[in-house]
Amino acid sequence: MTSDLIRHVSPEEEELAQKEAELAALESELAERELGLATLQAELHAFEREYLHLIGSRYAELDRIEAQIIKYMAYMENN
Repeated sequence: MTSDLIRHVSPEEEELAQKEAELAALESELAERELGLATLQAELHAFEREYLHLIGSRYAELDRIEAQIIKYMAYMENN
């Protein structure tokens, strides 16, 4: 006659297994969200670089035009 050992799982072991599964799911979700955050940060950095390049050149042009206006106004006051 063969005797099979049947292991009974205690409520504490069941709860532990459930908590471990929840932890694994939360860790997976955290990893996905961290990846999403890193992606958004990279996209934001690229946007900032492009924005500063474009706006920086526009501000330089504005400064040049304003300097010309000041020069012209000074010329007109003296004549």
